[in-house]
Amino acid sequence: MTRTAPGDATLEAQLARAREQQAATFEILKAIAGSPTEVKPVLDAIARNAARFTEAEDVSIRLMHGDLLELAAHFGPIPSAVVGPIELERSSVAATAIFDRRTVHIADARGPEGDAFPRARERARMVGHRGMLAAPLIREGDAIGAIVLRKMAPTGFDARQIALVEAFADQAVIAIENVRLFNETKESLKQQTAVSDVLRSISRSAFDLDAVLQTITERAAGLIEAEVTWIFRREGDEVVILAQFGQSGSPLIGVGTRFPIDGLTLVSRAVASGKREYVADAREHPDLPQDGPPVRLIIPFVREGFVTGGLTAGRRVRGPFTDREI
Repeated sequence: MTRTAPGDATLEAQLARAREQQAATFEILKAIAGSPTEVKPVLDAIARNAARFTEAEDVSIRLMHGDLLELAAHFGPIPSAVVGPIELERSSVAATAIFDRRTVHIADARGPEGDAFPRARERARMVGHRGMLAAPLIREGDAIGAIVLRKMAPTGFDARQIALVEAFADQAVIAIENVRLFNETKESLKQQTAVSDVLRSISRSAFDLDAVLQTITERAAGLIEAEVTWIFRREGDEVVILAQFGQSGSPLIGVGTRFPIDGLTLVSRAVASGKREYVADAREHPDLPQDGPPVRLIIPFVREGFVTGGLTAGRRVRGPFTDREI
């Protein structure tokens, strides 16, 4: 009968862990390759494997949105004290990891270590977990989120587990960056295609202004997902709609409709000022007419300091326009 020496058993265990970690890394890389447009499947795989290889009962990945941390992925049975977004405060382990751009480890959040993190200690007492670990997600020197692990036992995490979680955090950043670059490339291609369509329309319809303007309204609506767009021209003290795509919501508005430049509408304000006019929700502006879409954007056409017309876009259900869309 052959007996395995203690040293050999330790080596075999280390090799087994290494093979498992390689398998986990392969699974995550496969998820990254298979999800070029969506980051959630990758983050789900990271959370699942982080729990598996660190003996954590719970793993959450949160991403920054303004001054809030939004929950992007979760794995584990521990009930979350906060399912929705949390504020960036140093009393939180995740926020501290983001502020300091370093991994934060607490062996027992309900012990003396938790005194430095009152919010973490309060949640630990509420939920029942003890050990906590938070590693920041760093992209080009900036923290964009954090991966947070929790244990029910006050045993904390060893150096190997911490290094593994930091590697998982790096993989999460790679996935997020890949999706961002893919979407930017796709958006750039859409813009180039739209510009090409407009230029092609101009070359084919040099003496057909209506066809060119109609192409512009259609491509503009498609690029920014607007329900309605129209182009107007200034004629004396009025503006007249020359082309329209989509429905404005009012049967009185369409090609040929005229508006006075009286300062009561965003269109007339843009014409008077020569500057862009934008409201994210017209319902919060009782001084504006309420018969159009709530989200409104007007870009004036300015030639030699004089406004000759403009492009208007509106949304009803998709929410405000982003800076990129504007």
